[in-house]
Amino acid sequence: MAPSARASGDLAIAVGKLTRTHGVRGECRLVPYFEDALFALRGKSVTLTPQGRPAHQRKLLELRPGPKSLLARFEGIDSPEAAQPILPAVVTAPKRLLPPLPKGEYYYEEIIGLPAYDEAGRALGRLTEFFEAGEKDVWTFTGDGGQELMLPCLPETILSVDLEAERIVVRPMETVE
Repeated sequence: MAPSARASGDLAIAVGKLTRTHGVRGECRLVPYFEDALFALRGKSVTLTPQGRPAHQRKLLELRPGPKSLLARFEGIDSPEAAQPILPAVVTAPKRLLPPLPKGEYYYEEIIGLPAYDEAGRALGRLTEFFEAGEKDVWTFTGDGGQELMLPCLPETILSVDLEAERIVVRPMETVE
Protein backbone atom coordinates (compact mmCIF):
# COMPACT_ATOMS: atom_id res chain seq x y z
CA MET A 1 0.00 0.00 0.00
CA ALA A 2 1.48 3.36 -1.02
CA PRO A 3 2.00 5.90 1.76
CA SER A 4 -0.35 8.87 1.78
CA ALA A 5 0.95 12.32 0.92
CA ARG A 6 0.86 13.16 4.66
CA ALA A 7 3.01 10.17 5.57
CA SER A 8 5.41 10.75 2.70
CA GLY A 9 8.96 11.83 3.44
CA ASP A 10 8.53 14.45 0.72
CA LEU A 11 5.79 16.33 2.61
CA ALA A 12 6.97 19.95 2.89
CA ILE A 13 7.10 21.07 6.53
CA ALA A 14 7.32 24.77 7.43
CA VAL A 15 10.24 25.09 9.87
CA GLY A 16 10.62 28.87 10.17
CA LYS A 17 10.19 32.31 8.69
CA LEU A 18 12.86 34.68 7.37
CA THR A 19 12.01 38.23 8.41
CA ARG A 20 14.85 40.65 7.56
CA THR A 21 18.57 41.00 6.97
CA HIS A 22 21.18 41.15 9.72
CA GLY A 23 24.68 42.53 9.34
CA VAL A 24 26.77 42.92 6.20
CA ARG A 25 27.37 39.26 5.21
CA GLY A 26 23.85 38.55 3.92
CA GLU A 27 22.62 36.83 7.06
CA CYS A 28 18.86 36.76 7.63
CA ARG A 29 16.87 36.69 10.84
CA LEU A 30 15.03 33.39 11.05
CA VAL A 31 12.13 32.88 13.46
CA PRO A 32 12.10 29.13 14.15
CA TYR A 33 8.96 27.01 14.24
CA PHE A 34 11.07 23.94 15.09
CA GLU A 35 14.52 24.98 16.28
CA ASP A 36 15.94 21.44 16.52
CA ALA A 37 14.77 20.74 12.98
CA LEU A 38 16.47 23.86 11.67
CA PHE A 39 19.84 22.93 13.14
CA ALA A 40 19.48 19.47 11.54
CA LEU A 41 19.12 21.21 8.15
CA ARG A 42 22.53 22.90 8.11
CA GLY A 43 24.31 22.01 4.89
CA LYS A 44 21.09 20.87 3.21
CA SER A 45 18.82 22.49 0.64
CA VAL A 46 15.62 24.06 1.92
CA THR A 47 12.81 25.78 0.06
CA LEU A 48 12.35 29.52 0.51
CA THR A 49 8.94 30.91 -0.41
CA PRO A 50 9.09 34.70 -0.46
CA GLN A 51 5.82 36.56 -0.12
CA GLY A 52 4.23 36.96 -3.56
CA ARG A 53 7.16 35.38 -5.43
CA PRO A 54 7.99 31.86 -6.62
CA ALA A 55 9.58 29.38 -4.26
CA HIS A 56 13.18 28.35 -4.82
CA GLN A 57 15.78 26.15 -3.16
CA ARG A 58 18.91 27.30 -1.35
CA LYS A 59 21.45 25.47 0.74
CA LEU A 60 21.40 26.53 4.41
CA LEU A 61 25.12 27.17 5.02
CA GLU A 62 25.17 28.51 8.54
CA LEU A 63 22.80 28.88 11.47
CA ARG A 64 23.56 30.48 14.79
CA PRO A 65 21.74 32.07 17.72
CA GLY A 66 21.08 35.79 17.34
CA PRO A 67 19.14 38.47 19.17
CA LYS A 68 15.51 37.27 19.49
CA SER A 69 15.85 34.84 16.55
CA LEU A 70 18.33 32.65 14.74
CA LEU A 71 20.70 34.02 12.12
CA ALA A 72 20.86 32.09 8.87
CA ARG A 73 23.19 32.32 5.89
CA PHE A 74 22.30 30.77 2.53
CA GLU A 75 24.35 29.74 -0.48
CA GLY A 76 24.64 32.55 -3.04
CA ILE A 77 23.63 35.30 -0.61
CA ASP A 78 26.59 37.29 0.68
CA SER A 79 25.23 40.81 1.23
CA PRO A 80 22.09 42.50 2.57
CA GLU A 81 21.29 43.58 -1.00
CA ALA A 82 21.41 39.97 -2.22
CA ALA A 83 19.17 38.85 0.67
CA GLN A 84 16.52 41.54 0.23
CA PRO A 85 14.65 39.89 -2.71
CA ILE A 86 14.02 36.70 -0.71
CA LEU A 87 12.49 38.45 2.32
CA PRO A 88 10.14 37.80 4.02
CA ALA A 89 9.93 34.09 3.28
CA VAL A 90 8.67 30.86 4.78
CA VAL A 91 11.34 28.15 5.03
CA THR A 92 10.20 24.58 4.34
CA ALA A 93 12.00 21.25 4.15
CA PRO A 94 10.99 17.69 3.27
CA LYS A 95 9.83 15.73 6.30
CA ARG A 96 12.50 13.07 5.63
CA LEU A 97 15.24 15.60 6.50
CA LEU A 98 13.71 16.49 9.87
CA PRO A 99 14.25 14.72 13.19
CA PRO A 100 11.32 12.57 14.27
CA LEU A 101 8.95 14.16 16.76
CA PRO A 102 8.16 12.50 20.08
CA LYS A 103 5.14 10.17 20.15
CA GLY A 104 1.91 12.15 20.14
CA GLU A 105 3.43 15.24 18.48
CA TYR A 106 2.86 16.11 14.85
CA TYR A 107 3.94 18.65 12.31
CA TYR A 108 1.11 21.02 11.36
CA GLU A 109 1.13 19.87 7.73
CA GLU A 110 0.65 16.24 8.78
CA ILE A 111 -2.63 16.77 10.63
CA ILE A 112 -4.32 19.93 9.33
CA GLY A 113 -7.29 18.96 7.16
CA LEU A 114 -7.64 15.45 8.62
CA PRO A 115 -11.24 14.34 9.16
CA ALA A 116 -12.43 13.78 12.72
CA TYR A 117 -14.86 11.16 13.93
CA ASP A 118 -16.43 10.44 17.29
CA GLU A 119 -16.06 7.02 18.91
CA ALA A 120 -19.21 5.77 17.13
CA GLY A 121 -17.68 6.68 13.75
CA ARG A 122 -19.84 9.75 13.06
CA ALA A 123 -18.05 12.41 10.99
CA LEU A 124 -17.55 15.66 12.92
CA GLY A 125 -15.60 17.75 10.41
CA ARG A 126 -11.99 18.41 9.56
CA LEU A 127 -9.18 19.86 11.66
CA THR A 128 -8.99 23.46 10.45
CA GLU A 129 -6.76 25.10 13.06
CA PHE A 130 -5.25 24.86 16.47
CA PHE A 131 -4.08 27.49 18.89
CA GLU A 132 -2.46 27.80 22.31
CA ALA A 133 -4.78 28.33 25.26
CA GLY A 134 -2.86 28.24 28.51
CA GLU A 135 -1.03 24.97 29.01
CA LYS A 136 -2.84 23.03 26.28
CA ASP A 137 -3.56 23.58 22.61
CA VAL A 138 -7.15 23.80 21.41
CA TRP A 139 -8.01 22.01 18.17
CA THR A 140 -10.82 23.37 15.98
CA PHE A 141 -12.80 21.00 13.76
CA THR A 142 -15.14 22.49 11.14
CA GLY A 143 -18.08 20.51 9.76
CA ASP A 144 -19.51 20.64 6.23
CA GLY A 145 -22.16 23.13 7.38
CA GLY A 146 -19.56 25.44 8.94
CA GLN A 147 -20.25 24.38 12.53
CA GLU A 148 -17.16 24.38 14.75
CA LEU A 149 -16.16 21.97 17.47
CA MET A 150 -13.28 23.13 19.70
CA LEU A 151 -11.54 20.59 21.90
CA PRO A 152 -8.57 20.91 24.23
CA CYS A 153 -5.75 18.63 23.19
CA LEU A 154 -6.09 16.16 26.08
CA PRO A 155 -6.00 12.35 26.17
CA GLU A 156 -9.69 12.43 27.20
CA THR A 157 -10.76 14.40 24.09
CA ILE A 158 -8.25 13.63 21.31
CA LEU A 159 -8.36 9.84 21.46
CA SER A 160 -6.19 8.99 18.45
CA VAL A 161 -4.45 10.49 15.47
CA ASP A 162 -3.81 7.96 12.73
CA LEU A 163 -1.68 9.42 9.95
CA GLU A 164 -1.76 6.21 7.89
CA ALA A 165 -5.57 5.98 7.94
CA GLU A 166 -5.80 9.80 7.77
CA ARG A 167 -8.28 10.20 10.61
CA ILE A 168 -8.63 11.64 14.09
CA VAL A 169 -10.91 10.09 16.70
CA VAL A 170 -12.22 12.50 19.31
CA ARG A 171 -14.58 12.52 22.29
CA PRO A 172 -16.58 15.77 22.39
CA MET A 173 -16.58 17.48 25.80
CA GLU A 174 -20.25 16.76 26.54
CA THR A 175 -19.44 13.03 26.52
CA VAL A 176 -16.24 13.26 28.62
CA GLU A 177 -16.79 11.80 32.08
